[in-house]
This record gives sequence, structure tokens and C-alpha cells, in this order.
Amino acid sequence: MKIGLIVLVLFNAFCNAFSYWNMRCPSQSEWGVISSWVCNGTETKKYTCLYNAIRRQYEESCKFQPVISGNGSQYVISVYPNSEPCRNYDRYQPFPLGSNAGSDCVFQKSTCSEEGNILFHHGSPKTDLSCRCNFQKGFGFVNEIPNRCDCIPSQEDCSCYLKQCPLGHRLISDYACLHEDDRKHIVKCPEMGPENSRKMTTHLRQLSSKELKNIEFLNRRIDFIGLTCLTGICIVYAIVASLLIITNKIPKMCYIDILKAA
Repeated sequence: MKIGLIVLVLFNAFCNAFSYWNMRCPSQSEWGVISSWVCNGTETKKYTCLYNAIRRQYEESCKFQPVISGNGSQYVISVYPNSEPCRNYDRYQPFPLGSNAGSDCVFQKSTCSEEGNILFHHGSPKTDLSCRCNFQKGFGFVNEIPNRCDCIPSQEDCSCYLKQCPLGHRLISDYACLHEDDRKHIVKCPEMGPENSRKMTTHLRQLSSKELKNIEFLNRRIDFIGLTCLTGICIVYAIVASLLIITNKIPKMCYIDILKAA
């Protein structure tokens, strides 16, 4: 029976260690409870769960004073919290946010998934994406759109329908039926294609090979130190727990769940 308890304790230790190593930040509904527990109920306003750009993982902390990021920005740990554009390309944030109020930019970007919808603009860290109807396949907007050319799914109804044009006419990018011989009409909406779809392009500085090697070496070193420390903690935890079980001195509350599982 004692050997079985020792095995369960070892298993529990490793599970807890690796669940911490691959931790996730709390959701908004969990934030208050977790912040109180992690910070012992005293520094809850300082609780953060932010991505560490050096260690490449999310980390909890109770040592940083709250700071406010600008629109389209989130805080990332790089020794200290630093503001940078939304890390996830599929998220955006149209308002300022405190470092102690969340882990990522707040909103998930919409998708152009309705029948006839296609992407028009990728949006930005501050704004949602926008969709258009595929006029080349005969689709037009069901409702009148203020911007005429595209719409934002999170703000408007972007539904499309198959629009029937009279014989000898074709549907143009303005979603109007134009006679095939008309060459004078000036379209206001761009044609299809990536060059005319206002695709957002971000110009980033290219890192040198020396910088990349330094970053790779630092990440490997941090990973090695972290895993070594976790392994050492697990071994010490397992030895102490095993000795307590063998000598029948372990408090009942520490292994009552293990006994239930057994």
C-alpha cells in the first residue's frame, strides 16, 4: 500500500510540475480569484499574467505596478513589462488596457465565413477586419452598407445574396449592374485581388544572424535551467513525501485525495 502511495505521489509531483511549466493564464471570470490566491490577497492589483518574450511562456507575477497600454497594444515581459502591438494577428483591442487586466488583446477578429463573403481588409491591432461580397460570382450585400465597398462583421450585417442582373449586364465591384458596353462608368470600389484588397503590410526590421544566435542560445539556456530546477524540486518533493508516508507522519489532508483515487 505504501509503495502504491509513493508512486502516486511521484506521479502527482511530475504532473503538477509540468502543468506549471505549460501554464495558461486565467480567464476574465477566474482573474479575481486567481489574483487573490497567487498574491496572497495583499497585492491583487499588481497581479499580472503576461507573456515572457525571453522565456517564451506566460508567467504570473505580483511585483509590477499596473500600467496602461494604448489602443491595439498589450504588455509583454522583457525584463520589465513593455507595451507592443497585439502578438496574436487574429486579435485586436480598440481601447487602452491595464497590464493587470488581461494577458492578450481583448477581442478575437471576425471571419468572413458567410456565403458569398470574402476578406477585404485584414484590419489592424486596433480594428477588426472587414469583408466584402464576391461580386465576380454575382454576390452583393443584402443591406445597404455605409461604406459601400466593405463592412465590419462585428458592427454590421455583412450578409450577401446572389444578385440577378438583366441580360447584357454584369455585376461590377460597386455591386451595381452595368451594361457590358458601358466604358464610361468609374468604379468606386476596388477590384478583386491582393493588391486592391488593402491587405495590411507590416514592415519589420530583420534580425542579424548574430542576434538570432544570441536569442537562440539564451532561450536554450533558460529552458535548461528551468527544467533542471523543476526536476530538482520534484525529486526533493518526492523524497520528503515518501519519507513522511513511510514514517506515517504525513498529514492526512496532504494525501486524502490520493487515498480516494487508490
